[in-house]
Amino acid sequence: DHRDLHSFPTRRSSDLLLHDDIRYSKDEILLKKIEESKIYIRASDSDKKQIALEKIWDCFERLKTLYGDKKKQSLNELLNNVSHNSNELYSRLNQEFSELTKIGNEFQIRHFETNTKQIPSDHFREYLYFRVLSLISYCLNEINE
Repeated sequence: DHRDLHSFPTRRSSDLLLHDDIRYSKDEILLKKIEESKIYIRASDSDKKQIALEKIWDCFERLKTLYGDKKKQSLNELLNNVSHNSNELYSRLNQEFSELTKIGNEFQIRHFETNTKQIPSDHFREYLYFRVLSLISYCLNEINE
C-alpha cells in the first residue's frame, strides 16, 4: 500500500527494527540492553513501554561514549566514522543527536524532576523509541562495516 510510504515510522519499518539484529559486536552490554528494550516496547502496557523508552535512552547515552568517557570527543569520533566523509551527513546526524539529547532532558525519560514534561501517550513513547533505535542501529551497523 503506497500510503505506508508516507507515515513515519511505519508499522512495517518498526517491525523490521524490532527483528533486525545489529551487527555491532564490540559492546555486549549495549546489545543486551537494546534487546531488552525491544521486549518491553512490544508490550501493550504503558509502564512497560516507558521502561523500553528508558532502556533505549540509556543505550543512546552509552552510544555517545563508545570512543571514550568524554562524550563530546567520543560523539565526534562516532559521527566521523558514520558520516562517510560527508559534511552534510555529519551535520544532520549531529543535529539528530543534539535534538534527541534535548528531548531526553526535557521529557520524563531519564529525568523525572518536576520541571520535566510528561510523555502524553504511548504513541509518542513509540515514536521516540523507534527514532532513537533507528539512530543507534544505523550507527552501530555503520561502524561495524
